[in-house]
Amino acid sequence: HVPSIHPSGLGGDVLGEGCAVSPDGELVYMSGTVDGGSALNTGVRGMETRPVGGASDVFVVAFDVDFGNVRWAKQFGTVQEDALARGGGVECDNEGNVIV
Repeated sequence: HVPSIHPSGLGGDVLGEGCAVSPDGELVYMSGTVDGGSALNTGVRGMETRPVGGASDVFVVAFDVDFGNVRWAKQFGTVQEDALARGGGVECDNEGNVIV
């Protein structure tokens, strides 16, 4: 569950589009888009994200597999409309690096 928050207090649409698992099986990475100038609300103090701008941004969130806790989150994009490749656009290499 990854809600969003808009600076005006209204949430934008969040669409989870893909996931990948780390090679050690410890983390699940979820990727997607967030619309309407909103930011992800991870629910974790100090891990707030900020809208980049434009009609939509891309995000990746890492969850631990034990309890689904957010390990880290990143939202990025341009002032244009940003989207992921068909199929979710997230992979994890053999060393645990996340590729969007």
